[in-house]
Amino acid sequence: MAQTQVQPNPARPPVEKLFRERQRIANLSQVREVVFGMQDGLLTTLGVVTSVAGATSNNTTVLVAGFAEAAAGAIAMAAGEYQASKAQHEMHAAEIAKERQELVDKPLEEHHELRAIFQREGLSRNSAEAVTELLAEHPELLFRTHVEKELGLRVEEFQSPVRNALVMGLSFVLSALLPILPYIFLPTTPALIASVALTILALFAIGIGKASIAHRNYWRAGLEVVAIGLAAAVLTYLLGTLLPRALGAFRP
Repeated sequence: MAQTQVQPNPARPPVEKLFRERQRIANLSQVREVVFGMQDGLLTTLGVVTSVAGATSNNTTVLVAGFAEAAAGAIAMAAGEYQASKAQHEMHAAEIAKERQELVDKPLEEHHELRAIFQREGLSRNSAEAVTELLAEHPELLFRTHVEKELGLRVEEFQSPVRNALVMGLSFVLSALLPILPYIFLPTTPALIASVALTILALFAIGIGKASIAHRNYWRAGLEVVAIGLAAAVLTYLLGTLLPRALGAFRP
């Protein structure tokens, strides 16, 4: 007697793989904090140590100013990122809660809104109505679809404000060490040159890192970050040098 073979189910992505992909994208979203923290740490610290080195040949003074800037900057950046992330988290949570309540209070109106969204995305009126009716049979899926389509948010994708703050603060303080380190080992003038060189190399590395994630041209991305960073550094240095002189000219 022939045995009936059970045909395997059509291949579909494992749930674990889907969660891994979402987690990977969530981790990549931390690039903003890393790039922001590193670039700010490099440029603000370079501006401080360069200005102080131009005013004195005492490396100890330069180091004190540099380390003070690194510590204060990291704390300020971490605190600012925590407050910003927390405010964003609270705002998104409030909007999502409001959307859930609207589905309870005004289901027919929400039904029409979702159908209109589907039509705007290319479905016919009948197809949009059919999809909306199908979703209505699954309340939680309907709710998540409303959140994604109307608000552009995902229910589960909230980044931790504490994590964002730590990433920002650590990125700042670690990158801030680069412009400072040459003053530990070299006299002031060679240290200044080495400090600028290290900062340029670090900025270029940031650009390469961004390019590898965004699949862009490495050289173009690296030079872009260097150009923007150095332009900001030069402007900051000029303001820090010329403004005190301008204010001094008005003193009696």
